[in-house]
Parts: sequence; structure tokens; C-alpha cells
Amino acid sequence: MTAAARAPSPAWHVAYTKQRQENTAKDNLERQGFEVYLPLFKTFRTSRHLTEKTSPDRLLAHEPMFPRYIFFRPACSQQSMGTVRSTRGVSSVVMFGASFARVSIDLLDSIRLAELNRPGFELTPKSWTVKF
Repeated sequence: MTAAARAPSPAWHVAYTKQRQENTAKDNLERQGFEVYLPLFKTFRTSRHLTEKTSPDRLLAHEPMFPRYIFFRPACSQQSMGTVRSTRGVSSVVMFGASFARVSIDLLDSIRLAELNRPGFELTPKSWTVKF
């Protein structure tokens, strides 16, 4: 077994993104070779541009579970973290004092589980009567 195969995988960190640019930051970090996780949840869109004739698929949206935050980790321990701060879409890297904030894998697994197990929205057909 090589030393690289035995080395623990790099820690997960948190980036604070520019407003509504989570996907931009995610795409650009992935292009640089970082592993990125952006937890999402389903929500209803609210907009004055939506009408009764709007398709049900357009009523649902996937929004970030933690607006302006994404999780990332370097592909290897030698990958520079300095490039993250200048990545398009990223505002800063979350830090505790002088060191990068680390996120435990257990916490990320819990978030992934919550993301998968969250019940989806079912849209009610117009023919159904709903009472409150």
C-alpha cells in the first residue's frame, strides 16, 4: 500500500459565497479539483411572474440548505487552499482564529441524510378539494 493510499483524506472546510452565487462557487471549485458539497432542499417558488397556468415543475425549486455556505475539501493534502479565496463566487473561507474551520465527516453525513430523507412536496391537482 502506498503512502498516498494510507494517508487520511483531507478535512472538509466551509466557504462563504457571494450572495446567490453558491452554484458559481461550486462549479469553479470543482474545476480547480476540489470536492464540493452544496446541500439543497425543495421549496415552492414565490414570484409575481408565476400564474395559475404555470407548470407544476416550475413551482418547485432547489434552494441551498445553508444560503451562502458551501462545503469543500482538497483532492489531496498538497492542494493549496490559497486559491479558494480568489475563486469566482467565493467571498471568503470560514476561519477559527488563524486556521481554516474544519467540518467533521459525521456532521456532513448527517446533513446528507437529512437532505435525502426530507419528504418532497406533492402538488395537489386542481380537481381536489382542500379544507382548512
